[in-house]
Amino acid sequence: MIAEKLHVHPSTITREINRNGYSRYHNYKPAIAQQRAEFRWRNRKLPRRFKEEEKKLARELLEKDYSPDQIVGYCRRKGIKMVSHETLYQWIWWDKRHGGDLYFAHPYHSWERGSNENTNGLARQYIPKGSDFDDITDEFLEQVEVILNSRPRRRYDYKTPDEMFRHLTGLDGLCYV
Repeated sequence: MIAEKLHVHPSTITREINRNGYSRYHNYKPAIAQQRAEFRWRNRKLPRRFKEEEKKLARELLEKDYSPDQIVGYCRRKGIKMVSHETLYQWIWWDKRHGGDLYFAHPYHSWERGSNENTNGLARQYIPKGSDFDDITDEFLEQVEVILNSRPRRRYDYKTPDEMFRHLTGLDGLCYV
């Protein structure tokens, strides 16, 4: 009946009550609903436009084989505000020459990043979940890194990550053995 009088679909009224009603009974007071709507409007996240110098820097870093994640981290560390690697991907040309397709895992979807989760599990042998990183030295972390990168992996036909790195890049830079 209200929807008919306002010439809107009934679901519009339902959404408004669910969004701006209060308490578990969805009591609706127009003044409170207006305040809530204004609060959401003031606190909305607006899309960010990138400046040309930011785009230029990102392209330069891509040419140096930085990953989108590395570019975003680098730019954040320098006080340059890039929103995320998803946003970066939207305006930067990316193809097989820059590492193939990009996929972004969803939060709390561990099955979308199996290799990462597997490596986390290996690291947990040395650093239990919930550990205080203030108590862990850089030297210890480096030891764990050496151990994990020197351990054979089934996914690499029982080669180590170090051996794969050397094979794929021709570099010896990250070898620990």
